[in-house]
Amino acid sequence: MAGIVAGLPLNAWAQKWSSGNDLPIKLLSDDLIKGFGNLKLLNRRTRVAIWPFQEKDTPISPDMAETFNTALLSRLIKDSEGTLLFVGRKELRTLIADLDESSPDIDNPVALVSSRANVDVLIIGTLALKKGRAELSYKAVGASGRRLGQILAATGTRSVTFDRQQAVMTLDQALRSAVRKLADLAKDLKELTLAGIRFETSRVQTPLGRYIEQRAADEFTDVFNNVLSNRMIRIGRQQVTPNDLKPSSEKDQTTSVNKGRYVLTGTYWDFGSSIDLRLRLTAPDGRVGVWNNRILPPQGIQIRPSGNFPSVLLENDGLGPFKFSLTSARGENPVYDIGDKLNFMVRLDRDAWLYCFYRQADGKMLKIIPNRYHENAFIKGGQVHTIPGQRLPFDLNIGEPAGIELIKCFAVSRDISKDLPRELRSLDFSVLPDGMDFRLPAIFRRMRGVLISEGSVVITVKQ
Repeated sequence: MAGIVAGLPLNAWAQKWSSGNDLPIKLLSDDLIKGFGNLKLLNRRTRVAIWPFQEKDTPISPDMAETFNTALLSRLIKDSEGTLLFVGRKELRTLIADLDESSPDIDNPVALVSSRANVDVLIIGTLALKKGRAELSYKAVGASGRRLGQILAATGTRSVTFDRQQAVMTLDQALRSAVRKLADLAKDLKELTLAGIRFETSRVQTPLGRYIEQRAADEFTDVFNNVLSNRMIRIGRQQVTPNDLKPSSEKDQTTSVNKGRYVLTGTYWDFGSSIDLRLRLTAPDGRVGVWNNRILPPQGIQIRPSGNFPSVLLENDGLGPFKFSLTSARGENPVYDIGDKLNFMVRLDRDAWLYCFYRQADGKMLKIIPNRYHENAFIKGGQVHTIPGQRLPFDLNIGEPAGIELIKCFAVSRDISKDLPRELRSLDFSVLPDGMDFRLPAIFRRMRGVLISEGSVVITVKQ
């Protein structure tokens, strides 16, 4: 293992790797090794794995992103001086391949690995863009035993270089190319479900994302509608039911209803002079078609989300031991209009206590679960809970102003209501003190003797 990295002999890897990235990778490795040393994790029984980057979470191709993981693995092997046991990535890739590519388990790597792989520490990377440069960081999370779900070490953020060579298209050219490629997957398409095109990893549906989505829907209509053959496709927005959150083995298998229904999603990354656009078309049977290319930014349309949204609140999603499914009735990270009623759905793989907060576009944050209408934070595992739904005697209505809002939930393994700071114990929808929203993850993760998982739904509110 020590002589091979990602199937390449180390000397071949050294030739492939740009020397300009040696220092940032070394610094990332130093941060992790220091964290392991402080926790006395440097021993030959500690099994460590690096979670592979997923296509939807990176501004570059997964293959290119994996070169960073490969370099980090090589550096960790060297820097740990044989005191850690590294799990081969082939084992994790086999685990992922056994799942449907659209499975929510992919978004819960710690829960997935802790239940299906013999790993003690899972290292998870984050790639972001800043002024056209890739910014790389990692967190090491406990994946077994008493450290399950704990963040054991975190690196600083380092800039790394990558190959940017790619042709640039106009939006019209791009969508014609994309739809014609994706149409090969969807010859039986009857209904196209629009599930959002989002900005980078923010989960926000910006005006540009909504514009691209509508233009793509128009292009699908042009390609598939045919008056002579009397074929017309339907276009609709995503709607989620409790059945959608159940495991495949428990779902009501109404294949006739889903036949011919495809789901369009996407992301885009702002490189300044160009935008990296990725579209995904998912078939009813789980097959996925992907199109990716650079486009010229359309003029006069807002590209980046506005406002001071605390992205720190999203950083730990998927880093806990619970399999935590959290979504809205309009899908993950939806768009709502002012005045709409909001319902969200939660499913955990085991019994837990749930604490949820709502951050408004004006920056005010309040606790919504538990509350004076529903004082018990306990929820039953293995069931889908709709909040507020028809069962709870209160409503969640979208109010002004327009902007980016957030549902933030924490699932914990025991009732911690009396252990929370006084400001978080209120059941009266009280507004949290200024700045406490940014500190919520740290407050919950400091609780002793509990397992914690986090989930979030980002809501784009438009006029």
